Amino acid sequence: MDIFSTRISIQWANDEPIEKTSTLVIQTAGGRFVDLRPFLPGYADKAKFPMEFCNFGSTIELEGSKKQFTQELSLTKFVDGQYVEKVGGLPDIGEFEELPNGDFKEVGEMANPDRNNKIEPYIEIWRDLDPYKGGPQVERLDPKNAPNIHFSYCLDLSSEGLKGRFIRIGNWFQGLLGQLNNPKRETPALSAIRGYYDSNGEAQILLKVGENTDDFPLKNYKSSQLTVGKSEPVNQLLWKCVELN
Repeated sequence: MDIFSTRISIQWANDEPIEKTSTLVIQTAGGRFVDLRPFLPGYADKAKFPMEFCNFGSTIELEGSKKQFTQELSLTKFVDGQYVEKVGGLPDIGEFEELPNGDFKEVGEMANPDRNNKIEPYIEIWRDLDPYKGGPQVERLDPKNAPNIHFSYCLDLSSEGLKGRFIRIGNWFQGLLGQLNNPKRETPALSAIRGYYDSNGEAQILLKVGENTDDFPLKNYKSSQLTVGKSEPVNQLLWKCVELN
């Protein structure tokens, strides 16, 4: 099942719940996701990079209601603005519980960026959104009235010194692209994009971060125009369709 969700809040240890980001996660039925967490106004000026976290990877279903989230490309892999392929570390595992109002509670342990990445317990509250509604405002998903249509795809980029992913579900899309061979710099060589396709089929951009946002495959593809295993060219880059639903 495709998932389009937003984080409502995060609570660290005994702190009060807070939300400093505009977090959206887009995940295909095959478990591939793009997770973007740009700072909300009032928090962004406190950071060199305008996002608290960003990542793409895959969701692995574990026993019970636990899930593990891999990090194929993430902000945490950049040190002093330079890409470092880290090995090991605490796996990202969360345990989920559906709440009476339809939201989901996730509990686990991870690095707290506000406390020098100290590993702490956390509680996150997530809400499913309707990807078939137009933007710019997201709308809560009503399972009883959800459309009986499903359209999603995932395009991956892997070339010399570049790694990227672009996912569309319904009308909404997110993408993350990283330069892997860049020298040390003040900010990580990451580019991110978020938006939706309007009623005219035009891409409306809500978030642009980084220097390479023109390299994302923003064409309003139809299902018949994509084939799993076939690549789509964008500015001499080849984005390979790895999933089509």
